[in-house]
Order: sequence, then structure tokens, then C-alpha cells
Amino acid sequence: MMSRKLLVLLLCVTAISGSCEKPSREGPTAAFTIQPEFGDSLTVFHFDASPSSDNQTDNFRLKARWDIYADGSWENDFTIKKDFAYRFSRNGTYLVMCEIMDSHGNISEITKAVQVQPVPRDSLFTDARDGKVYRSVFLFDRWWMAENLDYGISMMPGETESDNSLTEKYKCPDSLCGSSNGSFYSWNEASNYGRDQESGICPDGWRLPREEDLNRISGILWFTPDFSPYLSADGYYGLDLNLSGKYIITAKTWDSQGRSGNFWVNEKQPFEKFVAWARYSPRPPQPFRPEIITDYNPLVAEIVWNDLWGFFSYQKVALPVRCIKDHEIN
Repeated sequence: MMSRKLLVLLLCVTAISGSCEKPSREGPTAAFTIQPEFGDSLTVFHFDASPSSDNQTDNFRLKARWDIYADGSWENDFTIKKDFAYRFSRNGTYLVMCEIMDSHGNISEITKAVQVQPVPRDSLFTDARDGKVYRSVFLFDRWWMAENLDYGISMMPGETESDNSLTEKYKCPDSLCGSSNGSFYSWNEASNYGRDQESGICPDGWRLPREEDLNRISGILWFTPDFSPYLSADGYYGLDLNLSGKYIITAKTWDSQGRSGNFWVNEKQPFEKFVAWARYSPRPPQPFRPEIITDYNPLVAEIVWNDLWGFFSYQKVALPVRCIKDHEIN
């Protein structure tokens, strides 16, 4: 017959064992993001399952796999690498499935829809001020001029612009710049001498680009080290950023034509005397990627500047103007 002491001991062991029993396992929480949020058949979409989580498995141990068309055919095996890139060849709405597996083999899934729109539209518009017609391209959620602005009165060689009722421009000879480079403006002229840094000398309804506009493009194309196939002349997006170079006003000389491109950007700077512009160049190892340059920014050291021109100042430079029109939702 079992002693009272042994019986009490067995009951205690049973109670302890029961209290240590592991809770039932639940699958991980699957989640992923899509960048960009929408695009076209030229867009490489980036899917990232890093937001997935599990209460007993560290995030870096979670594994993911992708079924891009949600048709049961997986594009890859489970891997701790949680991002995946894909380009859809046709327009339409696609369902993308992601499965997340924890360290115990439990699996959860999530499905999201991806909208693939037609390739960016292009169009023509007329500048009512002089009747000049410009090409434009619709890049996702805003219109861009697909060529540089060419408005105003050309300055004679050696002349300097002044604050008057006229928009004054510098014209690069076709023999040096070609016929598609538009005109070059000092920042004073481009911003109407600081009276309108938002719209500047852009046609009615259009405005000067901002850093966020460039960031939008960079966000869409972040996956590629070189934007040339998308943004350069005859590129996929039709923006045709040409290598127009710059004009050094004080030196009365043209520089970097065919080697780099620039256009003015409306971006508030920490000090009033500083302004900003976008620069891009296809020269290795520098990728063709628009970046914001300011004359207080250390990046200015990378700008080609001849010592004979004196100290660097944006006031000595004339650059092209590209204008943007925000998309109107009817």
C-alpha cells in the first residue's frame, strides 16, 4: 500500500509537470510590403516580408517564400532572405502570396494584390506665353516636362541678366549642345529673383521640381545601380534627361556638355544664400542617378569646377529648367 508521503510526492510531481506543459503553438504572423505601391510593366516591384513576426521565433530566423501569381507554383524555396523582386510583363491585377515559416515548421500565409498599369503616358502641351509646344510624360503620380524649358529672350554674348520684366536666358550653340538642350537660366531668373521659388518661370499650372519629386523616382528605381535605361535620352520612362552641362556666367563659357546634366530644384536650404539643383552623370563609377547638390553640401567638391572661374558660387552658374505638374484627380 502506497504511503501517504509517496502519494503526496506523486501529486506534486504531476502538478509541477502540468504547470510546465508548453502552450499550444500558433503560426507566425505573415506580413509584407510592396515598393513601389503601383507601377507598370517596366517596373521591378520589391516585396519585403521583414514585417512578419512570431512570438517564439526571432525575426531573422523566420523564413519566407513567394508565389508571385498565387497559382501554387513557388518562385523560390523557404529562405531567411525575406525580400523578393519581380517585374510583370503585362498590365493587370496580380495576386502575390507569401508564406512565412517559423523555427518549429509552422506556416502562415498572406496574399496581396498588385496593380500593374500601362506604361507611362506621354503627351504634348503648349506654353500659352509664346505658343511653344513641349513633350511631357506622366510618371506615376505627376507630370514631368520631357525636355528642358526654352522660354524667354536670349542674351547676347557677354551680356548679363538683370531684374526686369523679361525672362532672360542663355542659349548654347547647337554645334556644342545640340538642338534639344533648351535654355539655361541663372537661379535669379529661374525663381523670378526669389519672388516665386515655387513656380518660378514655369508655364501656368507647372512648378519647379522639389527634392521629394526626385526621391519619388529614386524610390521607384532604388533596386538598380544605374538609372540610365529609365531616365536618359530614349529611356524607358521618356523623361529624356540629356547631358546638357552648365554655363559659367562670369567666365562666359560652356562646360560639361555631353558629360553631365543638371536642372534647378526648389528646395529650402538652411541659409537663404544657398540653393539646390539636381545633377546626374553616366560616368563610371558615378551612376546615372539624380542627386541633390547645394553649395553648402560637401558633395559640391565632386562638381567639375575650374579654378580659373574663381570661388564656386551658384550665382555664377546657369542651368536648364525642368517643370512638374501635379496630377489633378477628377
